[in-house]
Amino acid sequence: MLVRLDRVDLAMEAARSQMTTMEQALALSTALVNEKNAQIEALDIANIGLSLPGSCQYKLSNFTCEIALELGDDFLATKAKVTAFKVQPNFLDYRKIEKLAGDTWSTIKEELL
Repeated sequence: MLVRLDRVDLAMEAARSQMTTMEQALALSTALVNEKNAQIEALDIANIGLSLPGSCQYKLSNFTCEIALELGDDFLATKAKVTAFKVQPNFLDYRKIEKLAGDTWSTIKEELL
């Protein structure tokens, strides 16, 4: 609601102190991107959400990866994609991690196998 009222600052403050689930993080970060084009704030909320309990870890991890890539944060994008892969291993995510990891691929590969 705060995002729709153009109160992104208050939404961020409230989220940091009251957000308790991944689902809340995904909903807020999606609203920040879709309604306010606030990718930086969305990435912050999504990243916080990855450490919260919930049942949308794969979806939130992929969303975090996409936003991180848009903002040029390859490290966070890789970390988020690894999290997604651990929840739901698949070949496409594996290849994406390989591409994102660059020089760190050999280390990350061991973690995935």
